[in-house]
Amino acid sequence: YVLVALTGWPSPEAVRILTDVMFSAASLVYVTLAALAVRSTRGRTRTAWTLITIAFVLWAVAEALWAYYSFVDGRVPYPSWADLFYVLYVPFIAAGMLFFPSVRTWRDRSRLILDGTVVTGALFLIAWLTVMRSIWTQRGGGHLEFALSMFYPAGDVLSLAVGVMVLLRVPAVLRLPLSLLVAGLAFSALGNGVWSYVGEPQAYRVGGLADMFYLANILLVILALIAAQRADPGETTTDAAPDRLSVWLPLLPLLIAGVFVAAARQEAVVEAPVVVTGVLLVSAALARQVVQGDELVARQRRIGLLTDRLNEEVDSAGRYVASILPDDLRAPVSARSRYLPSQALGGDCFGFTWIDSDHFSVYLIDVSGHGVR
Repeated sequence: YVLVALTGWPSPEAVRILTDVMFSAASLVYVTLAALAVRSTRGRTRTAWTLITIAFVLWAVAEALWAYYSFVDGRVPYPSWADLFYVLYVPFIAAGMLFFPSVRTWRDRSRLILDGTVVTGALFLIAWLTVMRSIWTQRGGGHLEFALSMFYPAGDVLSLAVGVMVLLRVPAVLRLPLSLLVAGLAFSALGNGVWSYVGEPQAYRVGGLADMFYLANILLVILALIAAQRADPGETTTDAAPDRLSVWLPLLPLLIAGVFVAAARQEAVVEAPVVVTGVLLVSAALARQVVQGDELVARQRRIGLLTDRLNEEVDSAGRYVASILPDDLRAPVSARSRYLPSQALGGDCFGFTWIDSDHFSVYLIDVSGHGVR
């Protein structure tokens, strides 16, 4: 396909037909492999792949409609019913990744959604102030066409941001399929970005740079779905705290967007797209801090409960150990003892007792390591 697309042989029409057929066939492969991933997994992982399967079904419908318009009508209207299913694909692919076992609570899912919103809004601001604003002012066409051309890269960035946040916390067995899936989404975002920049919806499937990115997306997604057949972590119960990278990474695009806004001309900053996106970013950032603070409070409460329970068990064990130690003895053999464990619970033990009227035994057990360990 790459050779045919780059050389244009035997004709541009043949390249267009091959592109439509190949992309439609790839969408059916997506659905088949994703359904097999659902069968081979369980629990939350099965729910995640089920949502991703639904997303690929929507994508397959969109590809079929696109091919129908292309083959029957000879041209693809824009917007069309295919665009509706392309749009519906985005929330299902993002929701599917949110259901992987790494994301256990509503706080985790909320924070990931807010992180994706912050990253997407920040990248939109950067793109608007650098490229999109000039395209908007120079290009004709309706608002719906422009909104759709912007939604595709924005939707991919949202899915990509959620995927990266989830990838930072998934169990090791899921890292390979999810890494391949996120890489595929990255190439899809690049392809949609090229398509939106060119701004020719009727001519983007001509085997150009956008199609090369889409082809890389196809291969990576297929590899991800194949790897998913043997990647089932089951029901994980680990409640790992988010690491510093997952906490600070979403704020980096926001910081860069702030620099671009500060350097932009005043008339560009006060325009509706920048103002609306800025309000959205501020709201998402504040909500993110609230969710993160609530998550910290809940985690501290759980840690406190576990610490109290552990201390109670250790104290109980310490009282038991002290209870089995012997009392002091008087004549004819006097024995006195003092037991001071190095920690709350010691591992050593000693005792003394009469074996018979002529023999008295004393023993001392020194446990290596001491304490609970």
